[in-house]
Amino acid sequence: MKTSKTLKSIALTSAVFMSLGSFTVAAPAVFPNTSVTASAAKTAKQTAGKKLKNGTYKLAEQDYYNGYRVVMSMKVKNNKIVSNKYDYVNKKGKSKTDDAAYEKAMKKANGVGPKEYIPKLNEELIKAYGSKEPSAVVDTVSGATESSNLFVIYAQQLINRAQAGNHKTVKISNIIYSD
Repeated sequence: MKTSKTLKSIALTSAVFMSLGSFTVAAPAVFPNTSVTASAAKTAKQTAGKKLKNGTYKLAEQDYYNGYRVVMSMKVKNNKIVSNKYDYVNKKGKSKTDDAAYEKAMKKANGVGPKEYIPKLNEELIKAYGSKEPSAVVDTVSGATESSNLFVIYAQQLINRAQAGNHKTVKISNIIYSD
């Protein structure tokens, strides 16, 4: 599997967004709008650069888009990310990686499917933040750019929670608004 250019860093991406105060991240066509409040931005600024605190940190989209919603769970031990599970699940809790029809269609259109890109993104985060001196870099998976970009934004939310030691689940309102 190919990876495209390395993103500058999760921290840099977050810093740009957090400097905007209250903002909406508009995900192109495939993903719904995601919003973060000024309060969340202030918390991120206060915790940026701090060590990760042990525990499990979770994030969940509240609404389904094209039959799926994102759920993410990151485990920190000894100030390092030791596991991460980022996935898309349907209303029955079934993973997008188990949807053979979706996998086939996405591979045909983009050359990569969720069976490849979802584990790759999880591995990249652990690799980036799994050492005492993290590189803070997550590679974008070629063919899954929107999913990769959304992953980086959501991972930063959990990293901010881990730096603050806040174990409350991050709830993302991902309702689609149309003109």
